[in-house]
Amino acid sequence: MDLTIYIDADACPVTRIAEGIARKYHIPVTLLCDTSHVLTSDYSSVRVIGEGSNAVDIALINLCRRGDIVITQDYGVAALALGKGAHAIHQSGKWYTNENIDGLLMERHLARKARQSRRHHLKGPARRTEEDDSRFAESFERMVCEAAEYTCIIAGPEDVERRWDALTARHTDDRDLWAAWKREALEHARDGSSLPYYGVLQGTVISEATAVIRPNEEQADGALTGPHTAYLCAFRTDPGFRGRGFLSRLMRFMLEDLRAKGYTRVTLGVEPSEEQNRRIYQHWGFTEYIKTATETYPDGTVIEVLYYGREL
Repeated sequence: MDLTIYIDADACPVTRIAEGIARKYHIPVTLLCDTSHVLTSDYSSVRVIGEGSNAVDIALINLCRRGDIVITQDYGVAALALGKGAHAIHQSGKWYTNENIDGLLMERHLARKARQSRRHHLKGPARRTEEDDSRFAESFERMVCEAAEYTCIIAGPEDVERRWDALTARHTDDRDLWAAWKREALEHARDGSSLPYYGVLQGTVISEATAVIRPNEEQADGALTGPHTAYLCAFRTDPGFRGRGFLSRLMRFMLEDLRAKGYTRVTLGVEPSEEQNRRIYQHWGFTEYIKTATETYPDGTVIEVLYYGREL
């Protein structure tokens, strides 16, 4: 993804929250601080900038590009970031925009004059609360989704539940079947037997796929799953978004993530009548025929499936 998050990290209280959201969306993060601070991170890259009152600010602005995200409480840095076409957000969760930045800069100017005059005693910031952190997390994740436009994530149980609530509501004719699939998907996401991958367009899930890493009965003979083999299934793109490459991008994301996790082989299944899907899977490299067998839906429906595999 051609997007980086830059954090003005000197005494920034939301760094770990931002890193957690960035990790979910696989977005790189750079923390910038001066030599009076010591920062470590198991996710972000850390850049320690030399001494100077504006050294960190200047370095951040030189690094950020159009479309990047900047986290800063400095209105001047935010203004410069907006000028470069980047997105900018305050640690409170407030978005800096071209419409509000002039007013914020004027507020800063008046506050500085008041401090210099010594006629006014301005209170420091209030103690940060859990509600402040939640407000920032929600606002920042919304900004990430909008900035990224289409991004791929490894979904957590809460993401899975929201997605399946939406799918179940759409399928009124066979809602019981979709409700059963929802229970199954949630159970597997929670117990870690599967990894759900979602493609998100401006905050809405439009495509999905699942990697089964611990097998069910149909997949337990060792041919489809194993210590280094994942079984891929539940490929789906919402109507209106098909044929535009979203699922292919999600597939690349999923294969790269599984490879990074140590998997060396992936398998999948397709019904014999699904000729178009079989051609797509062959295009993705699934050309090794494994076997023909059956799978059973939660409602008892039994289907014939052709299984294929490929190396990572």
